[in-house]
Amino acid sequence: FTARKRNRDASTKKDVRKFDRDASTKKDVRKFEETGETSDSSRGWEDWLDDTWGDDYTGSVGAKDGGWFQPQPDWERGGLPRDPPTKPERGMRRNMKEILFRFFEREEEVEEDLLFEQRVFRYTSLSTAKFVACLILVPWLVDFVVHDFVMVPFLARYVEVVPLAAKVLDVRESQKLQMIEHLKLERQRVRFQAEIGQAPPLSDQELAEHIRHEALHLREELRLENRQAFANIWSDLVAGFTVLLLLVLNSKQVAIMRMTGDRLVTNVSDTGKAFIIILLSDIFLGYHSELGWETVIEMVLDHYGLQADQASIYIFVAIVPVTIDACFKLWVFRYLTRLSASAAATFREMQRH
Repeated sequence: FTARKRNRDASTKKDVRKFDRDASTKKDVRKFEETGETSDSSRGWEDWLDDTWGDDYTGSVGAKDGGWFQPQPDWERGGLPRDPPTKPERGMRRNMKEILFRFFEREEEVEEDLLFEQRVFRYTSLSTAKFVACLILVPWLVDFVVHDFVMVPFLARYVEVVPLAAKVLDVRESQKLQMIEHLKLERQRVRFQAEIGQAPPLSDQELAEHIRHEALHLREELRLENRQAFANIWSDLVAGFTVLLLLVLNSKQVAIMRMTGDRLVTNVSDTGKAFIIILLSDIFLGYHSELGWETVIEMVLDHYGLQADQASIYIFVAIVPVTIDACFKLWVFRYLTRLSASAAATFREMQRH
């Protein structure tokens, strides 16, 4: 009963406010018809809104104090003679305008523009070729100088002074097995040459002395090979730092090289792009690329004087190429279609057959 009475009182108050507002509005309209003036000339358009429309919905989306309605300040009420910023024109309309402007352009200006573009392309191509040659020759020269004239002589003297370095760079177990196989073949070669008369026959003592000298010579070769492999680590690091330094100090040439690369990729047809993608993916990620990965890993490990463990190589080949293949397929699925839809379609058709 109390809640019903409270609702009835609120409804009565609301009707009274609405009656007063209607009466006030009629009075203002009558005054405007008689004198041409309103009761409050300073009131804006939002001041004539219903003050009670937000009483029942305060805090909602349409509430006057907490919703979308925000009164404008005085300097905005009159409006400003300001046009909205225009967006650059795009699409078919812009292309048609460019075609028409190019059609009505003078022939001399068109030829001059084409010659300028040709000179720019020639300059960028020549600059890119020179910079790529610099990126190849300068690090290679630095690597050669550091390896042969700095690190190898330094290690040759260092192993004579420091016994620990001599032990680290000594003949490894795998190399000892290679020495044994080589000495067996050398013993059989000497005996075979004595049998066919190409060399004088040797006694057992002379043969043992020959094999001993051959083993010492082979040991020194293997020690030098280990020192050179250890020097490769430092010389390659210096060469890599040289490449990085050239790229950082020649940002302009890098930008030109990127622009030339983009132009070359753009000029390749969609069929050519699909062919290059399939060729590279089959070389590095194909079912027959396992032997290639193993050979490359063994060459890299041998270049740096590291012992190649077959189990580690098999694990690497089982994980890394598969991960690269998954990333490549994700790139083809998500980004190749956006870059070139026809190239993606050609790629799928070539993969299917």
